[in-house]
Amino acid sequence: MKDFGVSGKRERVFREIGRGNLEWEPIVKAAKKAGCRWYVVEQDRDWINSDPFEALKISFDYIKESFCR
Repeated sequence: MKDFGVSGKRERVFREIGRGNLEWEPIVKAAKKAGCRWYVVEQDRDWINSDPFEALKISFDYIKESFCR
């Protein structure tokens, strides 16, 4: 899993899962339908949040709250 946003300079930037512009609900639904059982979050080094572990926590919290009911 990887999310993207757009910077003020109109450049693509990597974002935490749920903080970018990808629509995760249909993505996860299609993945489940295809039999996906594991998801991996990949956070590039040019995150907006300066702390990579905080960025990972943001992604984890979004996934847990949105899809682990």
